[in-house]
Amino acid sequence: MKHKAGIIGYGNMGSWHAENVNSRIDDLEVVCVYDIDPERQKLAEENGLKVYSSAEELLASDIDIVIIATPNNYHKYYSILAMESGKNVVCEKPACMNCEELEEVIAVSEKTGKLYTVHQNRRFDSDYAKMKEIIDRDMLGKLF
Repeated sequence: MKHKAGIIGYGNMGSWHAENVNSRIDDLEVVCVYDIDPERQKLAEENGLKVYSSAEELLASDIDIVIIATPNNYHKYYSILAMESGKNVVCEKPACMNCEELEEVIAVSEKTGKLYTVHQNRRFDSDYAKMKEIIDRDMLGKLF
């Protein structure tokens, strides 16, 4: 069964997530977005995605997961809204603006039973790839 995801915020990171999920993950597909910018809405439509006129409409759809890729100060709001709407959340970094906001988000995750995680993928960055190569070639000996 293929799971469906929606993205709130289709700027640079939102569109990056859509492209990467749809090209690399077999059992997950980004199918819809919500963005306030008409140009980003048009781009999403050109990329074959359904565009909703509000986050609430997107969250009422049959998606399983919401990717939050808005400006940082909206991460808490949309993460809580998504989990309270029954959706699992992958949020761009930083998770929230401060620890207190993050504690609120975690409390909602625990209350709703919905997954909340933060995207921090660095494995394709050149420095991380070089370290992986060094470790794979056993150039440092046993690591512990």
